Amino acid sequence: MASAPAIAYSSVYVFGDSLSDTGQFPDGELGGLNTQRFTNRLGPDHDTTPYGPVATQLLAQKLGLSAVPSASIVRQQAGLPDGTNYAVGGYTTGQIWASITQEGGSVVQAGTPFDRTQNGYLPAVGGMADPEALYYINGGGNDFLSGQVTGPEEAVSAAHTLADAVDALAEAGAGSIMVANLPDIGQTPTGQTAGPAQVAGTSALVKVFNEALGQRLAALDGSVDIIRLNTDGLMAEVLASPGEFGFADDVPLERACFVGACNVTPYGQGGAHEAPDQLLFNDGVHPTTAGQHILGDYAYALLSAPGVLGLAPRLVVGALDATQRGLSNELRPGAQVEGARVFVIGSATEGSEHGRRSESRPSFDSTPRRAPG
Repeated sequence: MASAPAIAYSSVYVFGDSLSDTGQFPDGELGGLNTQRFTNRLGPDHDTTPYGPVATQLLAQKLGLSAVPSASIVRQQAGLPDGTNYAVGGYTTGQIWASITQEGGSVVQAGTPFDRTQNGYLPAVGGMADPEALYYINGGGNDFLSGQVTGPEEAVSAAHTLADAVDALAEAGAGSIMVANLPDIGQTPTGQTAGPAQVAGTSALVKVFNEALGQRLAALDGSVDIIRLNTDGLMAEVLASPGEFGFADDVPLERACFVGACNVTPYGQGGAHEAPDQLLFNDGVHPTTAGQHILGDYAYALLSAPGVLGLAPRLVVGALDATQRGLSNELRPGAQVEGARVFVIGSATEGSEHGRRSESRPSFDSTPRRAPG
């Protein structure tokens, strides 16, 4: 296991969409305090068991913090305080920005009596972000899936909206902001249902989005600790070498899922070898819990990079430019750290006006997932 991060955070605040949503919506089947997450239910009964954790929960736990519960109606109805996760399944970049910056901007619409509207994070805390907290932001997928992004101009606009959300947190005093770029939607089961030309077009627009986001984040380097998650490169690496990450290597992971129309393998629900951990996707666009574990491990590894590098002197380190280009041609195998292969690309420096490491962290440390649970 990688060493603990060099920095202790007071808490984790999360803003994003279904990839980070830890449970805004009630679990209609289990009831109580159980909430829906956009991943598979844990086995052995994948119909009546709770949903598995997502990467933001796993990251918080690795940091020794609470599991960042959502600021959900379920908690409110139970008399519990709001959580620190504002991510909501279905949110576009505009809604993510509003959930940070706007009065009444944090909105969940799940049907009566589960609608919830409250102030976005900054209005709720008087406009001053906790400088000792870690802020996690992802988004952009729903801008594509909802048809809002149809060309380069819209892709750049969506990326700039997400960057505006990062800017708002930085201007409010946030010291450390982890920002995920957008995985290639064309390489998901939903994306693969389109013709080759449309798949290529979607992948090209995702690249435009990521380049625009990277350029905006580069402008913040030095003024705030921006920790960049290259989830696009991570997914590409998993799809290129599924067996190395514990997934099935006898099925096309980009076309298969555990439930839904893309449930076309023996590993899918009800299949002869039902096993969501063998698949990257739970449905057409959302990862399985196994996929979420990989993302959580990656995020944690970036925060613990100095410790990992100390344990793995043979790792190859190189520079990543501000566009966060894909890692499929740049990852180099590194050392074995207690049985886990580690990949690193990038560099790190010290020093910050916030008292934290202020590097832009264009590093990529990834350890294959642990078994869920």
